[in-house]
Amino acid sequence: MQGLEDIKLMQAENRFLQQWNSYIRITGESGLRTRKLTQGLISWGMSVQSLVYAAVIMFGAPMVIEGSMTTGAVVAASMLGSRMIAPMANLCGVLARWQQVKAAKMGLDNIMQLPTETQHDDSLVRRDILHGHYLFENAQFRYHNDDQRIPLRLVRLEIMPGERIAILGRNGAGKSTLLQAMAGGLEMIQGDARLDKLSLSHIDMADLRRNIGFLSQNARLFFRHSA
Repeated sequence: MQGLEDIKLMQAENRFLQQWNSYIRITGESGLRTRKLTQGLISWGMSVQSLVYAAVIMFGAPMVIEGSMTTGAVVAASMLGSRMIAPMANLCGVLARWQQVKAAKMGLDNIMQLPTETQHDDSLVRRDILHGHYLFENAQFRYHNDDQRIPLRLVRLEIMPGERIAILGRNGAGKSTLLQAMAGGLEMIQGDARLDKLSLSHIDMADLRRNIGFLSQNARLFFRHSA
């Protein structure tokens, strides 16, 4: 999944959820056509199996009449011919289903391994309006993944409501990381981070992102999808 952070920051979850539902509908229709094709291949294989059986009987019957072949040999040949064709007839269907199951499992595994955000927890504080009074004290942040490195440490930083500041520094100093932390995009593992005297981790993410306008340096452009 790409562009997940940008979607969260722009509060575009509902829009992309609608697109996801559209993709699911299209995928379902494609899957239905695939199943029809697979079933057609299986039916074709069964028809070939029946034709092989009939062909053996048709060519073997005159030989039985002439005495060059016994009736048991014709029956055995027809049975062997049918058994030889049966696995080949089912092979296409088995391969198609295996690919579908494999792709679906990989996609679900990738989604289920992503970290979750608690959007409707009763313990979170709802604030329709945030004034922008930030206070960081001995705060340490890291990204929401298995990376144990600490990309941002703040001994003390206070930003008053309406105050305009400039964040300067060399490449890799943590300017963008600080902005992500202020927008709730990083996990705080130590210290204290407050917004309007409320702990940043206790504020509902929907309210936080609605009051903060943030566009990262790696923002993505999303193509409009119509279905």
